[in-house]
Amino acid sequence: MLKNLITAACVLALQLSIATSAQSISSIKLERTACLGTCPIYSVTIFSDGQLRYKGEAFVKARGTRTKRIRVANFETLAVKVDQIRFFDLQPAYPARKTVTDLPSTFITVTRGNVTKRVEDYMDAPKQLHELEQLIHRVANVSSWVELDEESAAKEFDRAIRRVSR
Repeated sequence: MLKNLITAACVLALQLSIATSAQSISSIKLERTACLGTCPIYSVTIFSDGQLRYKGEAFVKARGTRTKRIRVANFETLAVKVDQIRFFDLQPAYPARKTVTDLPSTFITVTRGNVTKRVEDYMDAPKQLHELEQLIHRVANVSSWVELDEESAAKEFDRAIRRVSR
């Protein structure tokens, strides 16, 4: 009886796993957070229909929300990479193994069906997660909205320091 119950539970778990992986990924989001300097703070969400939504917050060329479309095939490339690295099996966070306090975090959030998983990369994430981050950035192609020249970044940093000092 117990053996049948365990077998049934294993079969059910396998079916659930197969059903989840068979569902399409509907969105992939990359977020970059603040550091103690001029690290760009922004997020980019890419949807399975090719819609892309960018939100720039600080130390970026374009603040606010921007939208554009990418090729659906490019989104599918991201979805394949998500599956290849077994994203849904990754740990929820990869903190620094050493004491480091001024790096930005990168968050990747993937939604498949009614399941959403968010993974934080502070420093010591697996190579495959870094590859996914780079691929998202390349596919999104938002560098013209993100990259800020040094002079502009320095001015924005000075304004931020003045606001905090008040």
